[in-house]
Amino acid sequence: MGVFKIPKSLLLEIGLLVQQFWWGQKAEERKIHLCHWDKMCKAKAIGGLGFRDLEHFNLVMLAKQVWRLLHFPESLAAKVLSSKYYPDGQFLKATITRHPSLILRTIMAAKPLLDEGLFWHIGNGADTKIWHHKWLPIPTSFKVQNHIDLLDPEETVFALIMKPKPGRQK
Repeated sequence: MGVFKIPKSLLLEIGLLVQQFWWGQKAEERKIHLCHWDKMCKAKAIGGLGFRDLEHFNLVMLAKQVWRLLHFPESLAAKVLSSKYYPDGQFLKATITRHPSLILRTIMAAKPLLDEGLFWHIGNGADTKIWHHKWLPIPTSFKVQNHIDLLDPEETVFALIMKPKPGRQK
């Protein structure tokens, strides 16, 4: 599950087998289900039994692999995938090609989940876009909410850091 995106049909079949195991159901006999499977899949902290939704778990495991590609760009896997699928070295800007391989489809399936959870550490601000990236410490959206017409839509945080204050000389 941590390497390939498993087809939904197979995940549903595995989920059905898990349900039958926990409910003690055999092919010819029907048992009473005391609660809905969705409730069993909820976290224990909110009243469920903590079973995992296999489709979500598969995506999380794939996102973990992609996170490793981002955080360890000098690893062999990152170098090989980067040279083949995103030669500019920026996975977050990568797109699916015309005839994608299974590996590319797999890592791109996890990209939306990763985009949702990632936020930027500023550093010098040269790569962080003011309006597009999540970089603020405020947990509503981690993005700037109101646009200011004085700044270019593609402006980076570096411009905010290095912009001279009015009335001061450089």
